[in-house]
Formats: sequence, structure tokens, C-alpha cells
Amino acid sequence: MKYKKSKWKQADLLKRNHVTAKALPETLFYNIQNLKDMLKRHPFVYIKPDTGGQGRGIFRVTRKLTKEYHIQGNHYSQMCTDVNSVHQCLEILIQAQNYIIQQGIQSETSDGRPFDFRVHVQRVRGRWVIGGIVGRLGSPSNIVTNRHQGGRPLRIKQLFRKYLAWNRKKEKRVIERIKRLAMETAKAMNKGYPECLEQGVDIGVDAKGRPWIFESNITPGIAVFAALKDKKAYWKIRKNRRLQRKDKEIAMSRYMFTFFLYVSSSCWLLDLVDRFF
Repeated sequence: MKYKKSKWKQADLLKRNHVTAKALPETLFYNIQNLKDMLKRHPFVYIKPDTGGQGRGIFRVTRKLTKEYHIQGNHYSQMCTDVNSVHQCLEILIQAQNYIIQQGIQSETSDGRPFDFRVHVQRVRGRWVIGGIVGRLGSPSNIVTNRHQGGRPLRIKQLFRKYLAWNRKKEKRVIERIKRLAMETAKAMNKGYPECLEQGVDIGVDAKGRPWIFESNITPGIAVFAALKDKKAYWKIRKNRRLQRKDKEIAMSRYMFTFFLYVSSSCWLLDLVDRFF
């Protein structure tokens, strides 16, 4: 079964859960008025396609101290003097597609490289479990961390210790927060996508160590885990997928058995009616 991908629908689902609502950056449907309002409240925002993926078609708009605005995208950079000019440029770039506008979160290393975490959450045996977590590091010139846009996958400890230089106490605390938030995200998303057995939750962390939900992918790939030298998470996800298939087979067997009993009992009743009436 195919599920409709929609960041706008995601935001609506996450706003309904009291835990995920607090960790969701302000998200609105894109139009010029929302662009003006958001840039008044936030130093930078992201413009994302409602149904896009793999980091494609994303733009970042930053309000400069010079009162100018900087639009950045994949191989794109443009300075504008006012918000109306920003909107005119974006209209050409997004070409009448549905987009959302999202509050920017400063999830960056000390040298300005964007980073986040991909948490692969799976439903196995009726409960949500974490299959794996991988860190993702973008280049200083890029605005996203996706591998398809030049991002680099890293072990989470490597990201924390080499690029963030956090102490182990803070590292452990933040990892636990990320795990709890990913699990809550899966539960909240499940209300809109009840048959979706996997989610790739992208979580950023600000300078204070507060985790933020960037988005949740309902058809996540696992190539980012396969790219790691340590394949433990990759094989765990594959193992969970085999268990999911087995769960489906068991559920189908139970359904067929129940259906057989129903048909058999119905035939027995019809035969009884024929005999006496």
C-alpha cells in the first residue's frame, strides 16, 4: 500500500501530541504573508516541498543584520533587499508547487556545518522499537545533511565527540532525549499512517542540547546505515524487517482461519435450515 507523503499532514499530526508539539519547529503553509511573519519571528527559515524527499528542492532564507535576505539552495545563492523580492525569487524556484515554511533551528557544529540524527523506528510484534541511529553531517556550504546532497553519515559518538566536543554526560542525556522523542514521533505519526511499519525520524539538536523534529519519513531507506563501517544497526533493521514480514504472515493466517470458520458455520446453518424448513 502506498502512503501519501505530506510534511503539512505530518506537522498536523505532531501538533496533536503534547510531547512532539513542543519539539516541532513552527510550521506553516507557504505564502507571502506567512513568509513575512516567520522572518519577523525567526532569524532564518526553511522552505520545503510538501511532498519532497532526499533533501531536494529545499531553500533556506536568512535575515541578515544589513536588513537584506539571503536565499540558499543546492547550488543556488541569491541576496534580496526585501521580503517581496525573496517571494518573487522563490515563486520562480518552486514553480507553483505546494511548499511549507518552517522555523530554522541552529543545529550546527562550531564551524557552521549542519548536522542531525536519523532514527530508524520500526513496529515489531506490536510495539515500536529503535532499529538504529546515525549522525549526519553536511558541508559548511550546504543547508541539508542528506547523503544525496553531499551529507556524510557518522556514528553518533563520532559526531558528538569529534565535531561537537560535548562531554559524555551531556552526550548520554541528549541521546536519551533523541530516542524518547523519536518513539513519541512514531506513535503520533501512527495515528495518520496506521499501516506504516517504519519511520525515519530526522532530529536536530540546538546549542542547548534540545532536540527538535525536522521531519519523519514514512518510507525510509537504510542506505545511510549501510554506509557506516559498523554495520550493526543496518543488520538489526534488516532483522526487524524479517520479523515484520513474519508478523504479516501470522496475521494473514489468522484472518484466513477466522474466515474459514465463518464460512463453515454459515454453510452448516444453511444446511440446517434446508433440512427443517
